[in-house]
Amino acid sequence: MESVRSAEQNPPDGYIDRNAWQPTRETSPAEDYERFPREPLRSPDDVDLDNTGFTLGFFGGYASFGDAAYADDEEITLEDGALAGINLGWDFGAIRFEYQSLLTYSEPEELDERRFDEDPPPSLGHVLTGVETLNLLVDIPVTRRVEIYVGGGVGVAGVLIDVENLGTSADDYETGLAFAWNASAGVAVKLSRHAALTVGGRYFDVAEVDIAGGTYDPDPSVAVEAGLRFTF
Repeated sequence: MESVRSAEQNPPDGYIDRNAWQPTRETSPAEDYERFPREPLRSPDDVDLDNTGFTLGFFGGYASFGDAAYADDEEITLEDGALAGINLGWDFGAIRFEYQSLLTYSEPEELDERRFDEDPPPSLGHVLTGVETLNLLVDIPVTRRVEIYVGGGVGVAGVLIDVENLGTSADDYETGLAFAWNASAGVAVKLSRHAALTVGGRYFDVAEVDIAGGTYDPDPSVAVEAGLRFTF
């Protein structure tokens, strides 16, 4: 009995008598909330949208190709057409370095028939041009979400022409390689830290190509395009 009474009078460390415990409070719940350590709430405008690293972009658009000289300076008027491409690169902050692969498609409106004496008249099929360039671009911040970009690059173009019914001994499709360059400018709107919507314009030119027993020399082209760019 003495040992039981001693345990009740001197409980071990950590022992809680739930029958005798009564809650006590020196502060109100509101005061506890104010004293509780926490980070302040951040508005969407406080989120950091700047990012650097590997970039991947996709774009497409509408291009005006103008005229091209073919064979013995026969003028070909190319219809407006489409373009699409992909960018792979690295964003250093204010400067971006990109490898770009671009594909354009067009068809001629008409072919000068002066040097042909055929019935039906000769025809030139579609023209595909693949342009591979290395580009350097500069990003200029306007607001925390909007940037202006300008840049350009050089590379090589592969031209594929459907020369069927041209009265030549060439195959239906002929290809050639030539020097190419481009200049571009536009606006990028940051959707998040990792994604941006881009809208811009492009001026690009392909040098004279030896193709199908002659030459193909297109005028410089102008394009408007839109796309998405991701930064990882």
